[in-house]
Amino acid sequence: MKDSSAGSLVLRAYSLKLEAFLALSWGLQLKTRSFLSPVLGLTA
Repeated sequence: MKDSSAGSLVLRAYSLKLEAFLALSWGLQLKTRSFLSPVLGLTA
């Protein structure tokens, strides 16, 4: 029982970390896109 609960805790922490990483990368992608769009509009 202890091993299974520890495994589920590790899995939950890993999924939360993955979720936070995805949200962070998505936010950075949106930021860079909003920053590059006027630059691309000027150059194009």
